[in-house]
Amino acid sequence: MQPPLPEEAQSLGTLLSVYREHHPLANPKGGMAILAGIALVIFGSFVALNARGPSQNVILFKGAAYAISGIVSVVYGYRFLTETGGLPEECIFLMSGGLVYFDKHRNRIYSWGDIRRLGHRVVEHNRHTEHQYTIDFDDGSQLLLDSRFPSLTRLGYQIQKRCEPYLYKRYVNEITAARPVDLGDLRLDREGITVKGKQFIPYDRIKHIDPKKKGHFYLREVGKVLATTGFDESSIPVPVLVKLLNFLIHEKRMRRL
Repeated sequence: MQPPLPEEAQSLGTLLSVYREHHPLANPKGGMAILAGIALVIFGSFVALNARGPSQNVILFKGAAYAISGIVSVVYGYRFLTETGGLPEECIFLMSGGLVYFDKHRNRIYSWGDIRRLGHRVVEHNRHTEHQYTIDFDDGSQLLLDSRFPSLTRLGYQIQKRCEPYLYKRYVNEITAARPVDLGDLRLDREGITVKGKQFIPYDRIKHIDPKKKGHFYLREVGKVLATTGFDESSIPVPVLVKLLNFLIHEKRMRRL
């Protein structure tokens, strides 16, 4: 069951897709009913299959009763999850002009321009990779997207692609207005980039940006590496950073002409 789209979201344009937090055993009543039903079916089948001796018919009847009770319990649990308990704890509506976040208490409506920072954190485990997306909004609120959303990577990709142009424009406006932008290990202003608060590199020394190595990027001057930093994508998407640096390098060259 999907929560209704709020009327206020009409201003965000067309509905593109819906992502709902979901876990089949997240609802305790429905989940426990399903588990108990499965256990009863298994136990009843075991009793019936092992019926022996003069009381065989009675034992068969008891086994069948257990199995039938289990089936009823499974059906009840499934219906409870999909009907009476069908509203998800959280739901995200992706619109052409923004997103709506629903969490059973209230709806939060944001345009793509309301996002002031988008981070993507990747945690490598022994047997799997965990993704986390953190979205900071202008009103001070924050939204964390993690594995509780089954289609997380698709959700994060869609949000990133939609808000990249807005983030780029925001950072360009701030820097050209002489307001430095802090992005994790990086600080960008009109004159250059400061890496980890220590090394300052003027834009006119940067000839090439190489973001090839995962988690790192390089600033080069005619083949010479000026700085190597462990770039943290939890501060800014890589495409936005590369485009922003290229703009600032070009803008400084134009000011010097």
